[in-house]
Amino acid sequence: MKRFLRAVFVASLMAALCMVSVASAVDAVSPERTGNMYWFGNFGLFSPRGDIDALNTGWNLSGGIGSRVDPNIALESSLSFLRSHTSPGDVLVVPLTVGARLIYPTPVFEPYVGAGFGFYYVDLKKPGVNDTAFTLGGYLAGGADAWLNPEMAFTAELKYQYANPDLGGGRVDTSGVVFTLGVRMMF
Repeated sequence: MKRFLRAVFVASLMAALCMVSVASAVDAVSPERTGNMYWFGNFGLFSPRGDIDALNTGWNLSGGIGSRVDPNIALESSLSFLRSHTSPGDVLVVPLTVGARLIYPTPVFEPYVGAGFGFYYVDLKKPGVNDTAFTLGGYLAGGADAWLNPEMAFTAELKYQYANPDLGGGRVDTSGVVFTLGVRMMF
């Protein structure tokens, strides 16, 4: 399973690089997107760290809405599902977050960094712990949008999710790294 997930990761990375090179060859798209709302959807890999690092790399599915409030700033709200499992346990993390992205606007390829916080639902099952909890958490992110036309972009993002809930009578670090590929569309 680990080989398969590594192959998926490498294939996703190669696809993202290919999309970026194709997007760079497209005619310039206006970087002025201020005031526009957008939706986004991402799919990718979740690699748990902290107290649950014995788990395998899992999957992530996320989506949300946002708005460019300035050419360099976007505000977003998202809902994600992060899942990882192995024979002795598994974890499900469901964050509902709000955040901001600081964007370097260009006509086609827009790199960004972001941060946010929100409520995290965590369901952890491993030897000695079978519990669920709600907690506050946060994330740091970095990525890039490759605009194919004025309304649609492919996106690649690397994010560190942080959540430290009370599970099984003590604090359990359920943080992890998330790599996603997705689409962002203006409406």
